[in-house]
Amino acid sequence: MEDRPGSRRVEAIVPGCVHLDLINAGIVKHPDHGDAERGQLWVGRTDWAYSTTFDLPERLRSRERIDLVFDEVDGTGEGWINGQPLGLMESRWFPHRYDVRGRLRASGNSLGAQFRAPVTEVERLAASLGERPVNGDWTPYVFQRRAACNFGWDWGPKVATAGLRAAPRIEAWDGARIVAVRPIVTTCSAEAAHVDVHVDVELAESAARQRVGAECQLELDDGRVVIGSASTIPARTGRLTLVVSIDVTNPPLWWPRGEGAQRLHSLAVSLACGTHGEVDRWSRRIGIRSIELVTERNGEPSFFLRVNGRELFVKGANWIPEGLFQGPGTAEAIDERLLQACEANLNLLRVWGGGAYERDRFYERCDELGLLLWHDFMFACATYPEEGRFPELVAAEAGHQVSRLMHHPSIALWCGGNENVWGWFSWGWKERLGAGQSWGWQYWGTTLPETCAELDPSRPFWTDSPWSGSIDRFPNDRTVGDCHVWDASLEQYRDGATPLFVSEFGCQGYSTWETLAERLSSEQLALPSAELLRRQRGTGGDEPFIDSHFAGRFTTPPATQEERVERSQQVQAYAIKTGIVWWRLSRPRCMGAIAWMLNDAWAGPSQSAIDVAGRPKPMYFALQDAFAPRRLWIVPLPDSSGAATSRLAVRGVNDLRDDWRGTCELTVVREGVSVTQHRMPFLIPASSAATVGALDELLDAGDLHGVESGTVTLRCETPEGTDAWPDPLARRAT
Repeated sequence: MEDRPGSRRVEAIVPGCVHLDLINAGIVKHPDHGDAERGQLWVGRTDWAYSTTFDLPERLRSRERIDLVFDEVDGTGEGWINGQPLGLMESRWFPHRYDVRGRLRASGNSLGAQFRAPVTEVERLAASLGERPVNGDWTPYVFQRRAACNFGWDWGPKVATAGLRAAPRIEAWDGARIVAVRPIVTTCSAEAAHVDVHVDVELAESAARQRVGAECQLELDDGRVVIGSASTIPARTGRLTLVVSIDVTNPPLWWPRGEGAQRLHSLAVSLACGTHGEVDRWSRRIGIRSIELVTERNGEPSFFLRVNGRELFVKGANWIPEGLFQGPGTAEAIDERLLQACEANLNLLRVWGGGAYERDRFYERCDELGLLLWHDFMFACATYPEEGRFPELVAAEAGHQVSRLMHHPSIALWCGGNENVWGWFSWGWKERLGAGQSWGWQYWGTTLPETCAELDPSRPFWTDSPWSGSIDRFPNDRTVGDCHVWDASLEQYRDGATPLFVSEFGCQGYSTWETLAERLSSEQLALPSAELLRRQRGTGGDEPFIDSHFAGRFTTPPATQEERVERSQQVQAYAIKTGIVWWRLSRPRCMGAIAWMLNDAWAGPSQSAIDVAGRPKPMYFALQDAFAPRRLWIVPLPDSSGAATSRLAVRGVNDLRDDWRGTCELTVVREGVSVTQHRMPFLIPASSAATVGALDELLDAGDLHGVESGTVTLRCETPEGTDAWPDPLARRAT
């Protein structure tokens, strides 16, 4: 290491990665402390080897199959056992399984994995297969199947790492084993549901010409038990799928939060194989529910989710991997973030394609909490190679992850990835590609939709995000499909045609001052801060993302760095609230808003609502307020396209299933004196948005929004609380 010959042994904690071990050994500092990011860049250009020894218990040595399984290999590496190579492992996203019977001994088995330097490896492949355009100045991450954001992003550092994200394990078995269980809800209503349980099985040699059978027991949360079975006699080894049909009368349904209870039921599967008897078991909790993606309503384009026959307005945030390395304490942090998401009135998280397929606990908690998941496959902001083994790797990844996760009722939709087609279509990428050079369309257009249709036909698949339904159409069209709103901010969210569904939008704000002070020295936080500017990964520095928003909202420049940080957070919160309020009030034209982003990876400027230490930023409370089930606001009236006009109105939203009746009070205050007051009853029907009345008509006072000498406030006399508009940070003209 450090350009010196030889090597040094460091104790490794598995699951983990080399960065965590180097930090524990005191060899590098955590990249989130001071300027330590620069001091660890050599890690990505270094080869790494993991090794250990183990004994094999006698009860395992006599089994028909003894498999060595590497579940989550982070990087390109070669496994070996007792000095014998096992093969190249080139993806983090599916298990690598090797039959090692005959290569093991009772004690002193040596096990290892040798990793190629991650940055050097992707550069080598880029040179060999031809470079592909990616968004930003990041390392060519597209040449490894792993978390893209480890190579740098516009909200995080470059920390290309390697390691074993799950402990290697020995799995010994006879006859047959369960590969996956895929419960598919084929019909679902309050009166009856039908579930086909697909049991994917791998057969060893002794299973040939023996009866292989699966028994499924579904224990409903109301105490009822439904049992089904299926069996066959295979003629040869390999794989087969047994399908067990289960009918449920009056099924207790699973609902997203805010719509009903999260009813979860225990599904147990027992696999038997001829004279071996029971050879494997599988048990998980499942939910019974239906879900649809509706892209047309009354002959017009639309985009919304329908759960158990009920239309849902999505109140969401994007999810990135929690922290930089997902080490010790990450599981607890994820639990905390998911609870914070619920407290912010969210009903959906989008697992973003530049991050990771999460651990089982993440999905289990989302099931319990009623948090729906828009789930990207791991592709983001790039063109991807289709040469060599990449199609095989992607197919294996998709098959494994869909089979692994599809029993979770929280997963609402599979999506091919993030901003890949948009980048190819609009950012000059197709012009930069060589003649006939692949860019990944095979994955989003064929591999992923076909895998989802085969393995999980009960869920919708969406090609990419954003996507307008055709490779020949501008992907970020506001009038078709989903939309990412990065070409507008703050009051501009109300300009132009209202999107049908906003799956990304955001505004930067710094981490909380407490978090910054924990990670940076007082000198590094002095105004101006070279270190904070270095942590700004958006193109153009702080000016377009933070400083430009201060103009017209504050009368004096910030006197201290702490004041500057606080102002950035205020603007961020106001921007997020402005967008969400406007789109919620556009229901049913717009049926969802997913803010970028809920959580964070390190301290500095980013679009997160919760910083890396778990501290909520003002944006978090803006989410909480703007996504409240019922709210009244004073906002502009829209025109026929959904764009804001110059007239203000009292408008409200009601996400609950009961009509909302109340009384509101309008007051105009000039120079501290209340000069106009108007009280009126209102009614907003269930699951809708409505205009109570135009402000000038309600107050009979002309075009009041242009009166700069007064403030119009709105008070709502209901238990849901009050709100006011304009916001203190709003421009005078609005």
